[in-house]
Amino acid sequence: MGERPDISNVGMVVSCSPTHRDMAVSEVEGVAKEAGFSVGAIASGIEGLLFFAVDSPKEAIKKLNRLCREKPGLFELTFHYRPVDVWCTSSIEEMQAKIRELVPKIGEEESWRMMLSKRQYDKYGERELIMKLTEVVDRKKVDLKNAEKVIVVGIIGEHAGIALAARDEILDVQQVKKGL
Repeated sequence: MGERPDISNVGMVVSCSPTHRDMAVSEVEGVAKEAGFSVGAIASGIEGLLFFAVDSPKEAIKKLNRLCREKPGLFELTFHYRPVDVWCTSSIEEMQAKIRELVPKIGEEESWRMMLSKRQYDKYGERELIMKLTEVVDRKKVDLKNAEKVIVVGIIGEHAGIALAARDEILDVQQVKKGL
């Protein structure tokens, strides 16, 4: 494994076909241009994950959601687009602290859920992680299918990217294509 990239400018993480990395980077650059914004690729050093610097990542992903519905054929090598509001270490305590800071942005009556992905991290299983990370969320209205707010946690080794996103501020290409 090579030297870790500087992730401080990464605002969007995209999963892709690991065998077509360069073509996937071109795909993201192309769909971003088509949607009216630009991205800067940042080497991730992690198979199947692409990092991008982008102004207003959530707005960018909203545009990509619309584009994916209109022109699904443009999305062939990329799968999931996730925003990152803040980076921290992947220690439970630090991730909980960052999540706790986001909770006030979830309205008392809004539904929420957590979306967790992890790579190069085996300290805890997915279920145990979700239990530990959600224990700091005091909002009662959990909706695992159609939540109004999504706490996005992407753990990549010793780092974690965390965001609070609306439904249309994350993109699952396959889900969009299934819904067409």
